[in-house]
Amino acid sequence: MGETLLGLFSAVVSDRLSADHIAAASTLATSATEMLKTVMRRRHAVAADILSEELREGTRTLDEADLPEAAAILYRYQRAAEEGAAKLNLRLLAAVFAGQSTQKSIAADDFLYLADILAPLKREEVILLGTFLKLHPRNGDVKAPRDVYAAVVEELVPAVFESGADFRATAGALLRTGLLVANVPPATYGSGGNGLYYESTNLLFRLNGLADIEGVVYRSDAAANQTE
Repeated sequence: MGETLLGLFSAVVSDRLSADHIAAASTLATSATEMLKTVMRRRHAVAADILSEELREGTRTLDEADLPEAAAILYRYQRAAEEGAAKLNLRLLAAVFAGQSTQKSIAADDFLYLADILAPLKREEVILLGTFLKLHPRNGDVKAPRDVYAAVVEELVPAVFESGADFRATAGALLRTGLLVANVPPATYGSGGNGLYYESTNLLFRLNGLADIEGVVYRSDAAANQTE
């Protein structure tokens, strides 16, 4: 955390008090600044623990050639922690970095692009994405995208989302990420092809190749249960 942030925080606290309470303003600003330092230290520690856990999931350690790209990645990761990203989101970012390391594909520009997508995701959005991946056909199986969508809805409503409307609202919100796409089935499908549905994109599959989303959610829940 830079000194600029501490200075701004101190100035904001001081300015909230009147000129008649200059001494109090100085004391309160100092206390508030120390409180902010404590909060940031705690966030840094949590982020470091999560990063270490995810890197241990990988099969490769960093070498000297990785350091320039890794420095930019870790700076962005730290920024997410300081901005208050949830532990699940931090674990997603850490898993992407660990995946890049394992695949020997450490690239700051790719990480930064994915970080801007992943850092603000809500937990329900992450679960929805993981379920799309879990129910995607595997091992040569063939399943129409709309059938996959129907299976995702069946699994998550009402287990995660109270209603189909809540589910659709979340799926629609994920269009901003490029991880899902909305489609309309052809007129030859079912009852005239009516009804918008959502399906996974290649970007989601690429992301999952770096960070197994279901695995990340599982490890995040396990870590949370250990601290309770």
